[in-house]
Amino acid sequence: IAAYYNHTDILEMFVLNPTFGGFLTDHATRVQSLFIGLVAKGQPRDFERYAANVGIPCDPIKNELFPQDNNLGGLDDYEEQDRPRRNYVNKSLLCTALGCYIYNNSIDEKRVLLLLELLTRKLGYSREDMLKGMEVTIDYRVSHDALNYLRAAGVLDILTQDLKFDHLSCQTISRQLGRMIVGHDWHSTHKNPERQRLVDSARADLLEWLKKISMNGV
Repeated sequence: IAAYYNHTDILEMFVLNPTFGGFLTDHATRVQSLFIGLVAKGQPRDFERYAANVGIPCDPIKNELFPQDNNLGGLDDYEEQDRPRRNYVNKSLLCTALGCYIYNNSIDEKRVLLLLELLTRKLGYSREDMLKGMEVTIDYRVSHDALNYLRAAGVLDILTQDLKFDHLSCQTISRQLGRMIVGHDWHSTHKNPERQRLVDSARADLLEWLKKISMNGV
């Protein structure tokens, strides 16, 4: 939270002084939380500054498989069953960067592109890592919401247009998102007229996006 809201004095105490006692968490956990907060807020400059002082934690995207969904439909044990998947995503700086764009309308394409380029430079993500991160983010983070779909499609456009990913290399993710879009209940209406207007606009934009990826062979 301190990293997200840029409370520098608190961060200095919590993170930059590893010998400072009195915390329930160890220094490595606090460093992990620091970078997650900076990425979630979309702060590439602060990320670089703290990276030079304390180092960057490793990302499970690089060397760990995403845990399978073992939930069999019962809600009673869902929290416990979902814990491995939740921890994986919450520790991933790449998934955080992708998710922050999808959910935070104040972060534009330029800033998320800077974040992705910075993370790639600092952590050495391969293209396979980037695609895996996007697949995990869509699988775990994208809710059944038209505006989320549109922002997720925007991330895929960043990969193909700005980072020059081949469209066919993104086809698994494009199809994954496409199935969610096609299967969405577009007949429901919102009581809030402004919200309905946004959904209608998103639906039109998503239809164009589906046409575009089909023209690119997906």
